Amino acid sequence: MPKTTQYGSYRQGKYITHKTTRYGRYTEGRYIKHKTFQYGSYRKGRYSTHKTTQYGEYRQERYTTPVPGTPPGGGENIRLPLNLYPFLYDLELQPFMYETNAQDFYFIGKVRIDMECKRSTNEIVLHSDKLNITTSSVMIRPMTPGQSTIIPTIEFDTIKQFLILRTITQLVSGSKYSVFIEFRGPIISEHTGLFQTAYQRRNDTIYVVQTHMAPSHAREVFPCFDEPAVKAKFSVTLIRKNQFISLSNMKKIKSRDLSNQWVADYYAATPMMSTHLLAFVVCDFISREVLISSNVLFRIWTRPEAIDQTGYVLDLGGRVQNFYEEYFNYPFMLPKQDIIGVPDFKGSMENWGLIIQREEAMSFTPQETAEGFKEYVTMILSRELAHVWFGNLVSQSWWDDLWLIEGFANYMAFVAMNSVVPSWLPLDDFVIKNVQRALAFDGLISSHPVHVPVSNPDELDENLTPFPSGRYGGSILRMLQFILGDATFQKGLQRLIREREYGVMAHDDLWAALRTQSIIDGNSYQRYKEYEPLDVKGIMETWTLQMNYPTVFMERKGYGMRLSQSRYLLDKTATDPGQYASPFG
Repeated sequence: MPKTTQYGSYRQGKYITHKTTRYGRYTEGRYIKHKTFQYGSYRKGRYSTHKTTQYGEYRQERYTTPVPGTPPGGGENIRLPLNLYPFLYDLELQPFMYETNAQDFYFIGKVRIDMECKRSTNEIVLHSDKLNITTSSVMIRPMTPGQSTIIPTIEFDTIKQFLILRTITQLVSGSKYSVFIEFRGPIISEHTGLFQTAYQRRNDTIYVVQTHMAPSHAREVFPCFDEPAVKAKFSVTLIRKNQFISLSNMKKIKSRDLSNQWVADYYAATPMMSTHLLAFVVCDFISREVLISSNVLFRIWTRPEAIDQTGYVLDLGGRVQNFYEEYFNYPFMLPKQDIIGVPDFKGSMENWGLIIQREEAMSFTPQETAEGFKEYVTMILSRELAHVWFGNLVSQSWWDDLWLIEGFANYMAFVAMNSVVPSWLPLDDFVIKNVQRALAFDGLISSHPVHVPVSNPDELDENLTPFPSGRYGGSILRMLQFILGDATFQKGLQRLIREREYGVMAHDDLWAALRTQSIIDGNSYQRYKEYEPLDVKGIMETWTLQMNYPTVFMERKGYGMRLSQSRYLLDKTATDPGQYASPFG
């Protein structure tokens, strides 16, 4: 049974066998045949390449390339070995969504993955889940002319969701290879991967096929390296019937008529991005559009029956996007921004260039819709657009830092609203809707640190609960802004984005950028020689690496005061189960 939250459909349970956890969520037992394989661990390295393209300076890319060593963040049991590293996916998908029985919907696809070998090996390990792949549909072709095609054997590790391609031929470090795979998968109704939703038009049921890849569901759509730090370009072709339209992250560059009323839509290559940000929709929707700053095409897509309710969002989107461009001092990177409202979708997702959200979150009719709902529509759009810079352009290096991305977008939505509609006093509203709710949850013994290591697939979904991802993360970032001051906080974010553009970051990278900016601005304690520069990392780790928060006591002592603090718990008699030990005692 799906579970809906304000943060989107990937916050849901998906499978048949459920059990309750201490966070009110559920995990699953998924597989019958289990087989475990061991791989080496790795650490992250970085290198930079620069390339000019038709889109100009924003395509100056920074790769984050893992190499053999020790894994960051969430442990090594579900991490790819990454002996080979992808730099381009050429992906074609054809959904079959035209049968009478929706349970029979399926898709076929083929992908060419261009990759560089980082360490000599006899196997390629990537992700695949719920896909039908046969040995005859897989081959490896060296990109160096004159070398023979390699036909690998294939194995599946269903626990780790690995597809393992084994070869007799050694894959040589420094060489480049293309992997060709054909596959087939179901179009189901679980709101993950490539799935179906529906709406009624009179007596007819109209189907929409769409994606939701986060956090780890791109592997349900095509074989890939499905980790947020493994960024590549994506060249997409979508094949659909001619009564429908298709959408993806980038602009469509051409269409070609095929036989039997099929049409192939070809899309421009994306910038370097994570797999979970890739998006496709096939539907019968129509659009409204406007050109905003830097000739960016801003489009709203809905059912024909709902398009008249989107005027507010069409106007709002340009204003919010312009605010973020100025705030981050970084122009929007793509030639277009689509936002599509799907009636039966359970949340919203910030896919780069194609935001998918629930239709009601973009519908507003003046004189008919309540002002409170107008505020909700504004907040949702502001939050998803904030992810363009913090989440898409710069992504989390692993899922245990999702709280940072979600919390930042949640807080920045209110900052943007304060600029666009200041009469609502949204920054005051943030205290009520986020800070107080975060404190209420974090006052319980059943709370947990905002940063929790992720070490198996079940925890990917469990770690995406609203408390750490949105409310608490946004609240402590707001606190940090008060400590540093508005100007230093803003310039520190700009510094981080420029340093990490088209790459990834961990929370320590943000703390370092803000500390550096604090020093440059002559901020806080370092004005006095006897004090060190502000220790942003030291301050923030007391809020991210341990659960709960302190109560500060003030006691008058003659002409002075004595301050002390202790751990706050709503139930002072509660016993800590000790699952999360505080590194600060």
